[in-house]
Amino acid sequence: DFIIETKKGFKRIQVKYMSKRKDRGYFVLPLRSVTSNKNKNNIRYYNKKEVDFIIGYCIKNNSLYILPMKDLKIKTEIHIWVDRKPKGRNQFKSPDTNKYKNNWELLNK
Repeated sequence: DFIIETKKGFKRIQVKYMSKRKDRGYFVLPLRSVTSNKNKNNIRYYNKKEVDFIIGYCIKNNSLYILPMKDLKIKTEIHIWVDRKPKGRNQFKSPDTNKYKNNWELLNK
């Protein structure tokens, strides 16, 4: 989506809208691009060679989550709990994403 110049050079950024997973209570930040035509969907996962940062926009708290690709071990999507933390043994345990919330300084590292 964007290429920006920072103190540390140029950064390649993908911006994504985070949708709420109503039955679970978290927001989903996709780490892929989906294009489709009448015959099929084409799914392309982002990687560290092509993208430096994924920025997810959350409408619930009007925040941006700036995630460096080098920090991500998950390839498909990140689950971000905005209102509460997951409870119980069977719920998905997401990484601590508070350090990425509106943290623009990450772009200079």
